[in-house]
Amino acid sequence: MVIQNGAILKSEGELVNSERMASIITKMVNVSTSEALVSNEKFSNMVLNYPSHYYTISCNDQYIFVVKKKQTVAI
Repeated sequence: MVIQNGAILKSEGELVNSERMASIITKMVNVSTSEALVSNEKFSNMVLNYPSHYYTISCNDQYIFVVKKKQTVAI
């Protein structure tokens, strides 16, 4: 999923038309990039882990990129 200004620009697979998720992730990124949280450091990426899958969230000055992946079991 690619998000800009809270709106989905592109989404595929399980993330198609996930407006609610885009809104939540945009809020999370906004909190993570605020000066009140960490000063003098720029947000790079975050991972949201769940038992069966995880989301990797990265951003630049314009876009938020979200990728959903299934968890793999290490043997």
